[in-house]
Amino acid sequence: SVKRGQQRKQEQFYKQIERLRTCNSLNSACEDSNQRSKAGCIDLINGEAKFISPHEITIESQEKTTKETISSDYFVIATGSTPREPKEPKVDGFHIMTSEHILNLKHFPKSMLIVGAGVIGCEFATIFANFGRTKVYLLNNRKDRLLMDEDQDLSDVVSNNLRDRGVEILNNFELTEAKVRTGGVSCLLRDVVTGHSHTIEVEHCLYSIGRIPNTYNLELEKAGVHVCKRGGIDVGDNARSNVHHIFASGDVTADVGLVNVGEMEARHAVEVICLDPEGSNTNLC
Repeated sequence: SVKRGQQRKQEQFYKQIERLRTCNSLNSACEDSNQRSKAGCIDLINGEAKFISPHEITIESQEKTTKETISSDYFVIATGSTPREPKEPKVDGFHIMTSEHILNLKHFPKSMLIVGAGVIGCEFATIFANFGRTKVYLLNNRKDRLLMDEDQDLSDVVSNNLRDRGVEILNNFELTEAKVRTGGVSCLLRDVVTGHSHTIEVEHCLYSIGRIPNTYNLELEKAGVHVCKRGGIDVGDNARSNVHHIFASGDVTADVGLVNVGEMEARHAVEVICLDPEGSNTNLC
């Protein structure tokens, strides 16, 4: 039943908490990382990592005061992605924002322009439309329907649902200029079919024009890892990169950018590593 399933999940959660507490005690008792590794524990290190060879990385502390080198038999790269920002206008995190900033709002805006009608853009349009306190404009940048990567019938369902909730969908439009003024943003929109332009005034402008894999500071070339044109790590069926002992999961890959896909990729990568006949007494970073 559902209750038994929830109970099992809760029991597993508490077992993991107890294991982490045990590991913390072992970490305190162990004198070096080799002892901690043999104890099956996890070292959490905050800092910026870069590859210096296929089996080594350096980690610089957040304060940039210390740097250490770590070697490992295997690596799993799960650095995620960041929202793509426009060249102009400059993102200020309030008037001009991305999905990283939207949750910092302390109030429901009276109006909002969402630039980009992919999955994330449609999600935020749906959220604000459902609350019924924000006039939402959804600009579908130079495209004639929402969710271009999905089937037409799904796109139609989402479009009709949004329109029923008062969202104004602007297909085949582009934002040619956005100027921050007192109390909001003045947005000049151009219809790419007719060439006509008009201006709307909104409180906030949310850019949802894709995401960039976080690979640019990892210096993957020193490990020999291949990336695609948009910066994502190319992985095979086993979440393995072109380098046998380096895996990747989630948005940092060139694969589908979905949370559940990233979780399964990471789980599968660890299973592959643990079942590797050459990976006994394995160190994993």
